[in-house]
Amino acid sequence: MISDQNQTPFYFLNLTNISIGGVALQASGFSSGKILIDSGTVITRLVPSTYKNIKDEFLKQFSQYPVAPGFSILDTCFDLSGNEEVSIPAVKLEFEGGVDVTGVFYFVKSDASQVCLVFSELP
Repeated sequence: MISDQNQTPFYFLNLTNISIGGVALQASGFSSGKILIDSGTVITRLVPSTYKNIKDEFLKQFSQYPVAPGFSILDTCFDLSGNEEVSIPAVKLEFEGGVDVTGVFYFVKSDASQVCLVFSELP
């Protein structure tokens, strides 16, 4: 973890690579560097170019499931109700030092009729 005297009390990690379902995203498609760690939320907020690249690849690989309305700042949502099994592409964020992030859905509704990708773009 990296501290920044200009942004105390926050801590950061250096993002080095992103892949969705084993497909590495192009380095030009995401903003590598310091990623803010916020242990108070399940949402990962990314710069727009990085978020768009993740969203586009995830939608491509998850296209067999119907979309659902957005929820709050989450705009990539799906209706998974009626599915006994769901194949979710692995989202892998690699950080300097080997930290791995797992868990890619926020369940808005307990019946899975509205689950959202836990990424959003920064305001």
